[in-house]
Amino acid sequence: MRQPTLARIKCTHGLTCVVSEARARAGSGAVTRRDEIGPAWVINDDVWCNGDLVVKAEKPNDLDLTIDVNDCSTYHGSISEVSDTDVLSASATHTFNDINTFNHPRIGMRGVTANSVSRGFGRKSRSLEGMPSAWLGFMADQYPEVLADIEGAIEG
Repeated sequence: MRQPTLARIKCTHGLTCVVSEARARAGSGAVTRRDEIGPAWVINDDVWCNGDLVVKAEKPNDLDLTIDVNDCSTYHGSISEVSDTDVLSASATHTFNDINTFNHPRIGMRGVTANSVSRGFGRKSRSLEGMPSAWLGFMADQYPEVLADIEGAIEG
């Protein structure tokens, strides 16, 4: 499967949802979007928070398909760290499920009605040395220019 290109998406988050996202989908079909962040669950020092994004794009659009995207994330951290006003970026883990009721052409099955499900997990890393070797290998193979200037890619 061909990999999609890297994309920088800038979002502004409010207390309960994504307030704005600098991303547009080509086409003139109706788009409905529901973002929800929270509530948070605190048990002892653990805090979990869901962040879900549900998007439906009607035809016409750039894929000429009805597009349903269900991105469901769970973040986990320490409530004492998150509550510490001196901490600018608390440690966190992230798990997600992505359930899409459309077939993107990059999968190579144009014209086939299909769904896709993906899931993943990870932990915030503050250095390249903390990244998984599989990710480092993928980046070296697919995006060596980004890996060579990772600080520029992050700040850019």
